Formats: sequence, structure tokens, C-alpha cells
Amino acid sequence: MTTAAPLTRYERSIESISPREIFFSYKGRIPRRMFWFYGVGGMLGLGTIGWALLTIAGVPDSRADRWVWLALVWPITAISAKRWHDAGKSGWWALWCLVPVIGTIVTLLANGFMHGTRGPNAYGEPQPGAD
Repeated sequence: MTTAAPLTRYERSIESISPREIFFSYKGRIPRRMFWFYGVGGMLGLGTIGWALLTIAGVPDSRADRWVWLALVWPITAISAKRWHDAGKSGWWALWCLVPVIGTIVTLLANGFMHGTRGPNAYGEPQPGAD
């Protein structure tokens, strides 16, 4: 009888929170890895697929861009809010990502490179395997 190998830190952090919570809830905290995986990689992938499907369906590019953006605003701000929570800041800081160009830069730098607070903070316990 074989036993399963123990999960790595990254696998534990991914499994500890459901995708529904990641994309639609503004509560809790996520580590930087999850921000890069879901917030950047996932949103780029979903945006590209959504835009391609709308373009194939004959929707004009400018309208497809707006529809994809509207569909992704909620998940993008939810993921960003959880990263701000991990740093001990209010989720309202996630509104930075709605500011063209500068907001994207601020969000990527703050959420993607800054460490979160160690241990529990006002927004909950850190995820297992957090940085």
C-alpha cells in the first residue's frame, strides 16, 4: 500500500481556498504566488479566451474589449483586495487597479512584490505556504 506524497507549500496554499472565493469574494488573504497565478496569469488567460470568442462571434474589437473588461473587473478587484488584506491594508486599495496605466503599475508592484504581514492580522489568518 502506497501513501500519497506530502503536498508542497504551493499546493497547500492553492488547495486551501476555492476558486469561487478567489475570484468573487473580497474577504480573506492570499499570498503573492496566488496573486501571480490567478490575478495575473488567470485574468490574462480568461481575457484572451473571452476576447477571442467574442471576435470569432463577429463582435467588433472595441465592443469585445469593453465586454471582457466588464466581465473581469469584479474578479480582478477581488483578487487585489485579498492581496492588500495580506499586507494589512483595506481592500479599498484595490481600486488602484481601475486607474489606467499608473493603477496597473501600482497594483502589480504592491501586490506582486511586497511581502504580506506574518501571522494573523485584522483580515484573518495567512494562507498555508504564504510568503
